[in-house]
Amino acid sequence: MTFQQLKYLLEIYHTGSISKASENLFLAQSSLSTAIANLEEELGCKIFTRSKTGMSPTAEGLQIIERASKIYGEYQLMIQQPKSTVRRVRFSGCSTPPTKSAYIRLLKENADNKDVTFSISKCTLSESLARVALGETDVAVVLCHEPRILALDTSVRSKKLQYTILGKTPVMVNIGPGHRLYHKEIIGYKELEQDRLVDTTKGTQLYNEFLKGYIHLDPEQALLVDNDHLRSAMIREGFGFSIGYTVTEEYAQLFGYRQIPLDDLNFLITVITNPAQPIPSEGLRYIELLKEEIAASDFCTVL
Repeated sequence: MTFQQLKYLLEIYHTGSISKASENLFLAQSSLSTAIANLEEELGCKIFTRSKTGMSPTAEGLQIIERASKIYGEYQLMIQQPKSTVRRVRFSGCSTPPTKSAYIRLLKENADNKDVTFSISKCTLSESLARVALGETDVAVVLCHEPRILALDTSVRSKKLQYTILGKTPVMVNIGPGHRLYHKEIIGYKELEQDRLVDTTKGTQLYNEFLKGYIHLDPEQALLVDNDHLRSAMIREGFGFSIGYTVTEEYAQLFGYRQIPLDDLNFLITVITNPAQPIPSEGLRYIELLKEEIAASDFCTVL
């Protein structure tokens, strides 16, 4: 359970609507529904029932909401206490080699600076947009699948944010030594389409706003992998490959997995900021470092 989930819970209760709450929170309805479903699963009870008139709390839900209101109220009082003079610069978004390298360089440059602290959170595209809009993130770096840039533009404008495309990076595939394409230097996604896939995310499709994990197996197998042990066994056998779902470094070393770029599937590396909130100087410096890291990358292209 997180304070963010409690915030979502109370917003739904006060508005009586998932759609209105998602609008107020600058969050996709699907993300909000998932957060509440996870909370209900954790607590072991149904908090809301959905009807034509909106979202109504159950009897158990009302008790939970009452407690959540007290807890979240205390949390708000705590964070409103007088702050120290130390500034906090916050980043969120995707995890790619350039973004991580730029962040490490920024930390090293500010190692002796006692006036600022840094935090970075790995978030989906929609979560990053919500954080920037709510002032919870100073700079977000997101990956946008090229055909969806117009959809991103619409989302950014609706939240009165701004974005800058810094570069382009191919989607990487982790491929096992037993796969027929293992020895190729570059792979096209269309070359993989003939292989049946095992979806590790229970229905997430490739062209959603944020690429989730897939493991593809040989054409004779099509199993839904929702079991970590089964998934690990498939990786160990080396005939599978994954897009988005990252094979661990340990597995890569033990079982010989390679990381290969897909030449016909690319992401745009995009910075999201809020014009209503000045970007800290360290945030601007991070963007400059990120540009340098993109330019120095073997796979990324500066735009």
